[in-house]
Amino acid sequence: MTEAVKDAVIARLDPQALISQAIQAGAGIDTLERLVALATTVREVQAREAWYAAMAEFQRTCPPIKKTATAKIVTRGGGTYEYHFAPLDEIMGVIQPIMGPLGLSVSWRSKVEPKAVIVTCRVSHTLGHHEESGDIAMPVMEGESGANAAQRVGIAASYAKRYSLLGIIGKAPEDDDDTESQGKDEAGAQRGTAAADGAQADATPITEPQARKFWAVARGHGWTDDERHTLLTSLGVNQVEEIPAAKFEAVLTKLKAREAKLS
Repeated sequence: MTEAVKDAVIARLDPQALISQAIQAGAGIDTLERLVALATTVREVQAREAWYAAMAEFQRTCPPIKKTATAKIVTRGGGTYEYHFAPLDEIMGVIQPIMGPLGLSVSWRSKVEPKAVIVTCRVSHTLGHHEESGDIAMPVMEGESGANAAQRVGIAASYAKRYSLLGIIGKAPEDDDDTESQGKDEAGAQRGTAAADGAQADATPITEPQARKFWAVARGHGWTDDERHTLLTSLGVNQVEEIPAAKFEAVLTKLKAREAKLS
């Protein structure tokens, strides 16, 4: 019998009725203890099934989450780049009206380390079952433009909360039509001057998702802080966000090559 079939059988049991029958039949303490343990197992199985059923209904009925905000990053080299994202409060504004009636709620656990914020997102059901995203570590960027130390920690925590939440609920933000349209209009208006500035275009920095990928690959292949700094210096930049997009694939290849050196 598979685990799924066992769970289905257990979930249909009525342990309270079994306990009542056992008491009426004069069952011994050992039998009653086993029935109480069975009742606990039944409740856990029912709670787990309720969680998965609620999440399935949530994913079916949840409206799209839009990237309505734009962040503008100023690099140390004086350049700038932008990216669109869905703010945490707007994500919660979309999902809470759907999750609440289904008995689902969201919470986070976080831990601040010297150079990173580590966040875990938990989605719980009213019957007691919960699932977690696992640890999401977001580096606290040094020299974030216009932000003090506490603000940089807050920025990293907000990033980590967004990514952990989106991961566990299985939703990916979509480009907002209005924002995307505005961006295209602005790009069209600037296209004439951009053509005369090809060298600067080659230096366009990587996007936020590419920066996250850099950190994930670097950690996965054991790059130390000093080694990452040396790599960035060889590229003529001081921060990951300043890596030229044109060189990103070559940088990834170099990061992954470390595994071959260590083997």
